[in-house]
Amino acid sequence: MAIFQPVQSAVRATTDDQFLTLWLQLKQSAHTRRACERNVGLLQAFMAEKDIAGLRGIKIDDLYEFLNGRQFAANSIRTHAARLACMKSLFKFGVTSGYLPFNIAAPIPSSKVQNDKAERLLSEHDVFKLIEAAGRARQNNAEKFRNKVLAKFLYYSGARVSEASELIWECTKDRDDGQMQITIHGKGGKTRHVLLPKFADGLRNLRGDAQDPDPVFRSQKANSTSGIHPFALGTKAIKQIISMAASRARIRKPVTPHWLRHAHITHSLDRGASMATVRETVGHSNLSVTSIYSHAQPDDSSGLYLPKAR
Repeated sequence: MAIFQPVQSAVRATTDDQFLTLWLQLKQSAHTRRACERNVGLLQAFMAEKDIAGLRGIKIDDLYEFLNGRQFAANSIRTHAARLACMKSLFKFGVTSGYLPFNIAAPIPSSKVQNDKAERLLSEHDVFKLIEAAGRARQNNAEKFRNKVLAKFLYYSGARVSEASELIWECTKDRDDGQMQITIHGKGGKTRHVLLPKFADGLRNLRGDAQDPDPVFRSQKANSTSGIHPFALGTKAIKQIISMAASRARIRKPVTPHWLRHAHITHSLDRGASMATVRETVGHSNLSVTSIYSHAQPDDSSGLYLPKAR
């Protein structure tokens, strides 16, 4: 019954702020919620600049102008697609709940993001170089150790950067076989359980005297932008750690933590892991998403069967 409360409450909303608060409550992932809050803030700034009186006053031409605004010209195709998906979700919920009379975002076709997994693929050798380089930062020994364990964790768990940032010790469990079990509360509010190999001794040594509610990957200073704990290493900091490690490893690509997730999926499939196992580990919504990675590094191609030209 609780799932329907925001929809019922939205019918009674009398202002955009009330409606938007209720819509954001539906976003179970903190990462998605923050992204939607940013996009809505940009939309509200645009509406104020254009003198548009609230969400009920915006027209499809206005929405097109917002989505194609000059301030977004440098953004990637993926960012544009995510922003459009956010707007489509917002206006669809507005009509479903009865707060808005029309879904002006419905006629706008969803953006199709090109599959560039192959371009963002790290070899096993590159991954190992990156992990070693993460432990060679110009920091104190504790931070170097943390950074190396973090890089290992991202690769061996296939976790998203937000999931690594929000991981707390309460969600880790030692097993009798020497492996460590991690409980991840992921995208869309879905929970999954992931086994880490015996290298997890590094993760155990990271704990020290930390308590169950403490973050696994801890920052040396309080971080007001962290969603779960003030001393949790934020997503921005994690991205910087991985980017700098890639640079030190002389990997001439714009590597992000998500590249390690891609590497986890592709390398485990290449080494014989079933698609179902990989899907469960990384938290994909369905097998069709996981199957995209099986095409990133194909073993066969129809062109190989064609006759050789002279």
